[in-house]
Amino acid sequence: MEYHFQNQGHAEDVVNRYRFLYYVCGIPAVSDVAYDALERYVKQRWGVSVCDTVGSDQLGDYARYIQLGVRPNRDEREERDKAIARRWMESL
Repeated sequence: MEYHFQNQGHAEDVVNRYRFLYYVCGIPAVSDVAYDALERYVKQRWGVSVCDTVGSDQLGDYARYIQLGVRPNRDEREERDKAIARRWMESL
């Protein structure tokens, strides 16, 4: 997968981890101001992103590696990056 999608995937993982902690666990990991700045950066940098969706309080809506707070393995990374590429193609 292209480097661009890998970078976007990492940024989306950070956003999703924050959302998981906030909405599912009730733990605000960063201030609202810092989170808003992160969302703005991700949207400005990549346009189509996870930031276009609303956070969820459902455990099953988050990948296992997001729940565990670990880096995705190769298969998880490839699946994530393919999903990003599909969203990008659909936005054209």
